[in-house]
Amino acid sequence: MRVENNWFDVFSIDFDNIKLGSVFGNSSNVIGRKLDIDANEIKSIKSKPGYKIIFRIESADGEKLNARIESLVMSREQISRMVRHNISKLDVVTPVNIEGKDYFV
Repeated sequence: MRVENNWFDVFSIDFDNIKLGSVFGNSSNVIGRKLDIDANEIKSIKSKPGYKIIFRIESADGEKLNARIESLVMSREQISRMVRHNISKLDVVTPVNIEGKDYFV
């Protein structure tokens, strides 16, 4: 039995159901997928360029998919600007407050 694929709109649970984008698939294979979004594309977040928010799709509601934040990631270029010469490793953990919730980058 063949299942037909469609485009599904993905909405964020954490940001008052704003639309994050669209994914192609069927209702059984889109659950659990990750979606990378630049933080600058979300209007309620004012951040420096170079941060990505990774969402994971949790549930399907008809043609609408709901996603939650899984992690925040700093881009490689942004990290390279922070590294000092002749140092082998740099670990930086920065708390970021997004709409009353604390996340660590």
